[in-house]
Amino acid sequence: MIITTDHGRGTNKSSWRSHGSSIPIAGEIWIAAIGPDTPPGGEMKTPGQWQSAMIARTIFQLLGMEYPDPKAFPAVKEMVR
Repeated sequence: MIITTDHGRGTNKSSWRSHGSSIPIAGEIWIAAIGPDTPPGGEMKTPGQWQSAMIARTIFQLLGMEYPDPKAFPAVKEMVR
């Protein structure tokens, strides 16, 4: 199971009320994954940048399927065994 958001809303109480280009770091989202093929890593502390565009290929990989667009973003390797 993968749970995520479609956009960020900032990181504090005042910026949480909205989203969009006027909200600093509103592009940041979170992703949670659990299942037999996801490693039990807890909250990731590894510096990096993951994007919502990576979720589709990750789902395909978890299902053992080849993603149809070879130019698409890569899978989130930390979510796949």
